Amino acid sequence: MLTDKYRSKHVGLFVRTGQIKKWNKISSIEDLNTSKINIAEVRGYSFGTQVDGILHEMGKDRVYLTIKASQNRLMLIARRFDGYLAYLPDESIVLNDNDLDHKIQLHPMKLIYTGGIHFLLSRKSTNQATLDTINKGLKTIMTNGKYDKILNKYTHLYGISQW
Repeated sequence: MLTDKYRSKHVGLFVRTGQIKKWNKISSIEDLNTSKINIAEVRGYSFGTQVDGILHEMGKDRVYLTIKASQNRLMLIARRFDGYLAYLPDESIVLNDNDLDHKIQLHPMKLIYTGGIHFLLSRKSTNQATLDTINKGLKTIMTNGKYDKILNKYTHLYGISQW
């Protein structure tokens, strides 16, 4: 059982700090294919059919496969490629927690919407009444301002500009 959506999920392009000007012609995901940027992708990850299709079109010469996301960060800093795609705000938090936010930054291209984020509840242990109560609670905090206060706390703590 899924609750109502409480946040949107977006993917962004992360590049070395100071390299945004170099890639200023990239304004959307479609521009990756026509630019000369080389990016990393974690083997087995999928950011949806649109992004997967563009990465496939870019080809193996321009898309480096890594085993885990932490490699993307280290290899980007080591200049093995020019950028990588990652989910927001998750990647911003990881960069901040690992003191990499001064070495890697989010490129200002249009973010890629990949869907909503929901709580997933077990059908065995959850009934419709519980689901309805959770959804009602989500709606309440989203309309009374408490949800925004929670987001603002982490926005300031981690310097997150995109949720």
